[in-house]
Amino acid sequence: MIYEPITSFRRPVEAVHLPKAPAPAPGARADKWQILRDLTTARLAYDLGDRPLAVLQALLSFHPAGELTGDALIVYPSNSTLCERLNGMACSTMRRHLATLLDRGLIVRRDSPNGKRFVRRYRAGSEAFGFDLAPLLARAAEFRHAAEDAIAEREALDRRRRQVSLMRRDLAALSDFGLINAPDAANWTELADLARLAARDLRRRNDLSALDRIAADLQAGLYLARTALEPETTNPSINDREIEHHHQTSNKEYSDFDSEKIAKTNDHDEESVSQPETESIKQNDERSATPEAIPLSFVLSVCRELRAFTPDPIRNMADLIRSAQVIRPMLGITESAWNEAISAMGPDIASITVAAMLERFETIKSPGAYLRHLSRKCAGGEFSPIAMLGAIERSR
Repeated sequence: MIYEPITSFRRPVEAVHLPKAPAPAPGARADKWQILRDLTTARLAYDLGDRPLAVLQALLSFHPAGELTGDALIVYPSNSTLCERLNGMACSTMRRHLATLLDRGLIVRRDSPNGKRFVRRYRAGSEAFGFDLAPLLARAAEFRHAAEDAIAEREALDRRRRQVSLMRRDLAALSDFGLINAPDAANWTELADLARLAARDLRRRNDLSALDRIAADLQAGLYLARTALEPETTNPSINDREIEHHHQTSNKEYSDFDSEKIAKTNDHDEESVSQPETESIKQNDERSATPEAIPLSFVLSVCRELRAFTPDPIRNMADLIRSAQVIRPMLGITESAWNEAISAMGPDIASITVAAMLERFETIKSPGAYLRHLSRKCAGGEFSPIAMLGAIERSR
């Protein structure tokens, strides 16, 4: 009869690691050094440092074969022998790292009755007491997949870091060029500061999400820089034509707007009142439009896509602001761009602008950068969402 104990010598039952050790499949084989390499590659997934891995390497070196098979997987070095194999590591340090391997379920204790590690050979076979390497063989496929995931993540991180570095370099160069050749076209000092901040952040150990945030800010800055430096073309593409249609605040766009639809007003309970006289709205009046000058009923009649993203009815401007805050991340607008819009336009105008952008989402290449551009124009008194709403209404 062969009996495998479930407790360790002079250790509480709570410290038993046997339930974490799956049995290897019959006939399973794996290269022990490949298992170690996979674990080294995926060490972050298992919270393993270099010292526990060094102890595991020493334990594997006591296994005579190059492959782990379904039997004879127990190694039984003494503490002193194991420390010698570890180039004189202190015994207390070695035991601490052994405990880490046991806690991760990478090895299992098979203690003898007196806690010693040894092998007893009989005519019919042998019986060993020490550290069982069976979990390594049983989880070899898991370690291989974890290593592949770690490699893929590292490659994605490296690729993203290179992209962010190139974006930062381009933004810095465009900022220097614009400051000299077109100083009034954009806030080049702010864009240069953004490039410098990105360079500082790149010196840190960033994960993929942090690099994505840096890339989003740089992309918005590059969009503003290119928009300010590139001259208007006479035959733009369809998407560019739609975007420029939003950007331009020409006299024609304002004078052609239907003044009767703008003149509609509603009270706080959304009860319509009589229409004022229908007059042509002047360009200066539109640029200084306040939330009260843009009836909510008109905004809702133009921005019909809002209903698909807001389960609750929009009864007042506060409801519209809450809806815009929900829609904003769906459009890819960062929180910093949204805060900039609120600061420049106010929450009401910013929410109306986001609702209008939702209607033209398919034609806007970079919603976040576009909103920043509109915020800058609004701060200079050159933008009102009335023109956007009018363009959407006329396109139907």
